Amino acid sequence: MRDLQIVQWSDYSLKSCTDVVHMCTEAIRQAFRYYHILLMLILFFLPGVVMVLAYAVIVWKLWCVRGSSLSENQPQQHLQARRKVVVMTAVVLAAFFVCWSPLNAIMLYNHFKKEQQEMPKWIEAALFWVYFLAYFNSALNPLLYGGFSDNFRQGFRLFCRTLCRTSGRAERPSYQAPAEHHTVTLRLSNTLQNSQHRRASSAKT
Repeated sequence: MRDLQIVQWSDYSLKSCTDVVHMCTEAIRQAFRYYHILLMLILFFLPGVVMVLAYAVIVWKLWCVRGSSLSENQPQQHLQARRKVVVMTAVVLAAFFVCWSPLNAIMLYNHFKKEQQEMPKWIEAALFWVYFLAYFNSALNPLLYGGFSDNFRQGFRLFCRTLCRTSGRAERPSYQAPAEHHTVTLRLSNTLQNSQHRRASSAKT
């Protein structure tokens, strides 16, 4: 593909035809394609395959190997715990692919579309949220792991209750209740009266 450039002066016109610029542009575009394909393989497909294989081994050992070693009258808690692990692995894998798939799909579309073809407007508008969704996956994983843990949920509830109680006590006005002081004084006065009465009765006798 060639470019025809014309430089016009008042009494002279210079014409030049070149294809060097287009060759460089196409080479750069091709290099970017290979770069993003390699980046996608390293950062998306390879971690996804490793996660699928690792979680599959964990579920297989937890469900099949340990399940065969347990007796038929095993407690219901063991079955529920294993089901939680299976559900957790499925949710973590689904979250990874859901969060990272839109960004990688847009990158592929951008680098393999035709040069004259423009990016759709809705993709440009949603590009911020696509990047946000991809980066949010790192913050989502601890919440998923903790959400499936009974100890984490109990500790989080206890933390929220303690925080609410502490904030409620801080908002209440501080005061001193004089009821205990009067009770102690009343008891002491009654004790003194009883002792004086006993002394008087003993002196009469």
